[in-house]
Amino acid sequence: MATLRDATQSFLESLELAGKSPLTLDSYGRHLTEFEDWLDKPLAIDEIESSQVKGFLLHLKRRPKRPGYQHRTEPEGGLAPETMRHYFWTLRSFFGWSEHEGLLNGYRPMENVPKPASNRPEVRTLSKAEVGRLLDLLDKPEVKKRTLLVAFSLMAGLGLRISEVCNLRLADVNLETGWLFVQGKGKKERRLPIRNGLADLLQTYVSELRPKYANGSDTLLVSYTGSPLLPSSLRHSFATQFIRDGGSVYTLKRILGHSDIKTTERYVHAASVDDIAAALDKMDWV
Repeated sequence: MATLRDATQSFLESLELAGKSPLTLDSYGRHLTEFEDWLDKPLAIDEIESSQVKGFLLHLKRRPKRPGYQHRTEPEGGLAPETMRHYFWTLRSFFGWSEHEGLLNGYRPMENVPKPASNRPEVRTLSKAEVGRLLDLLDKPEVKKRTLLVAFSLMAGLGLRISEVCNLRLADVNLETGWLFVQGKGKKERRLPIRNGLADLLQTYVSELRPKYANGSDTLLVSYTGSPLLPSSLRHSFATQFIRDGGSVYTLKRILGHSDIKTTERYVHAASVDDIAAALDKMDWV
């Protein structure tokens, strides 16, 4: 039977073949090595029990804060909740792979292991009316306000990140075909449709205002200044409204350029009692 160390090596090799990034491989490898070191004895993969997994996670939670330690920790010591969740997902992925490979003989070490709580705050969003009032305020003839209007409209209308808006080139906008090309995190590219008022706004900006101030620049926005709060709020507002309007979380994942569906699922919290009732009203099965 494979030892924990042998299974870890095979698991990391399978991730590498699947095209996972070096950072992901390094993170999974470190977490599993720490787990093996904590066990302090060589074990076959099917000898590991749920109580040992729970003990390891509890150890991480209680561990005194160490100066210069590379992981993010709480002020009083122990790993921060989000870091704890990374360890949990590593172990769950590893034992899930082990089960799929037939290494556990039907035993599930992650069974009954609770997922660490998250302290991530809920995303701050704006209502449709608030977004409309904000854009109305910015709809002025001055170049900076017009540029801000375009920037905010791209974030509120397509869910772009502020960095993605700032990095847009004029060549990324094809008003004839109605498509916008965006390069997101990790140089991942995606194509988004330009629709309705946003198309008209971009057409006016590109043809009338931008040529006066571009000075040879190839960037789409020619004099952008941003707010430290509103840009991300608009992106969050777009995502939340998309879910409220019945959009698929998987479609939203592609629109926002997320690599992990868990990141996109943050926006499902927006489904209030009224949203749920409205969704059920659309179903006529019974």
